[in-house]
Amino acid sequence: MLESITGKRVFAPSFMLNKLLMGSKSTFTRFGAMGTTHSAPPGLRTLRRKSARRRASSFNDSRELSQVQFSQHIHLVSVRGFSTCSLLTSFRAAEDRDHRLAAFISSLRPQTLRYFQTFRDVGASVETFLALSSHNESLKDLRLCLSNESLEHLSLLRECTSLETLRLEDTSGSTDLEKTQHDVFLEVIQWLRNCKNLRDLTMTRFLSAAALVTPVLLEDSIQLRRLELDSYVAKDHQLFHEALGHQASSLRVLSLSGETDEMFRDDLDILENALGSLTRLKELKLLLPEVLSEGLYQSILAHLKDLQELYITGLVLTDAVLPSVANLSNLRSVTFNGISCFTKDGLLSFVSQLGPGNSGLRIMIDMADPDQRLSDEDVALVRSVVESRVDGIFEYTLFRGRRAPLCSRPKQAHSSCWRLVIASLL
Repeated sequence: MLESITGKRVFAPSFMLNKLLMGSKSTFTRFGAMGTTHSAPPGLRTLRRKSARRRASSFNDSRELSQVQFSQHIHLVSVRGFSTCSLLTSFRAAEDRDHRLAAFISSLRPQTLRYFQTFRDVGASVETFLALSSHNESLKDLRLCLSNESLEHLSLLRECTSLETLRLEDTSGSTDLEKTQHDVFLEVIQWLRNCKNLRDLTMTRFLSAAALVTPVLLEDSIQLRRLELDSYVAKDHQLFHEALGHQASSLRVLSLSGETDEMFRDDLDILENALGSLTRLKELKLLLPEVLSEGLYQSILAHLKDLQELYITGLVLTDAVLPSVANLSNLRSVTFNGISCFTKDGLLSFVSQLGPGNSGLRIMIDMADPDQRLSDEDVALVRSVVESRVDGIFEYTLFRGRRAPLCSRPKQAHSSCWRLVIASLL
């Protein structure tokens, strides 16, 4: 996978490329990502082994290195200044992955790394975290997939406080730092609170995510624009819900997914008040299906007039929820993911209330009740009206039983990869 990198030009000495290419037995393949073969995009040439090594060794310190990406099946080095070319190699996982990754990062000139991402567990741990600390001022975007073993060392990243984007995923989804590594839990909170420029925070499969994030939300000097987390038990985190309102002036994107068992009226009142206070939200995704009723949605959406994207769930969704959605004059996309019993008349009335600000609206009904399904003629009629009214799209899918969650689907044969972008030197 090759993504264009915009912004300032970046440089790296030639020995890095040699180290990358000669460090393991290499096989050159066509342009692709994590084992998948694709045609090379325009302007990209795939170099064969001998040619690639010869060209790599000829790069000098003034060549422009824009991106390096690794997986257990593919290395990708994208270099500018040599027309535009790509070098792709494959390698096997090594026992000393953390050491090798840290060694590469350490070979970069300090304060030149701006972006670092792992797509799966690559063994990044103590040595990698310490090596990243040598770029604590330049590193702005950090995205890590972490194993149980590496989670207990997460606080070693405490020097990296210039972050603007931080995305952390617990690959096992089984470690609760607050309960099992409380000292690390407190150190991570302090690290996050020191990231004064943080704007985008995502925690995936982190059991202690809500507890970690709550103090961050309460920091006056931190103004988050995006917050995404899942795997939290909603009834245990009233303080987290209350703290959301502290970010009302800055928060634009919010995604919450968690367990809702044993939530009572006071829990729901706190959640309702918190969500209703986020009046500047542009995107809202709520996966709390067992407690969010149509009445609760009506109350919350009445305050969120700036919404452009909405994703909601519920045990049952009927025509009653549609008027509150129709009042969102800037809405561009709405997904109804709960079991729905919408009628033809209800949907046509909903569409008739849409205005110019809803141009191009995409309406997705993902789990329509088969027992109260619309006929094919009704679906075609609603689709036609949506297209003529707002030049939009209408998608209608029947509920077909339980869907396996994404994390439980069979994993592909390919494994982890990491990517970094080297910043221009000041």
